[in-house]
Amino acid sequence: MSAMKAKILAAAEDFVHALNTPGDLKKVGQACSESIVIERMGVFSQQGQLVETFVGVDAVGSWLARTPAGIEFRVVSAEVADSPTWRVRYAYSVPKEGYHHAGTWLLRLGTDDKITWMQHNPDPSA
Repeated sequence: MSAMKAKILAAAEDFVHALNTPGDLKKVGQACSESIVIERMGVFSQQGQLVETFVGVDAVGSWLARTPAGIEFRVVSAEVADSPTWRVRYAYSVPKEGYHHAGTWLLRLGTDDKITWMQHNPDPSA
């Protein structure tokens, strides 16, 4: 595994830890640069459209705090999309309800090896 892929996977795993503990701003800061920008893309009739933008650790933390209880995220894979942008597949489930879904994050790391930009793309059938 390349050194860069290892860094991408580590940052994505840190982000998953933040997702799986919504409201823990410290974990968001461990995964994301202070100047993080996350673009959340829509689903259904809004597929492929930018629906929200979050700038900074506090804004991202507020977004993640909206995550319903019981959801479990995990990283599936990572590959170069177009250097320096990486495509990371994620999956999530709500075990109590038997629900499973996935999506893609396009992301870039900053010089601190934390996520500095991400586009959050749920799969179309979300």
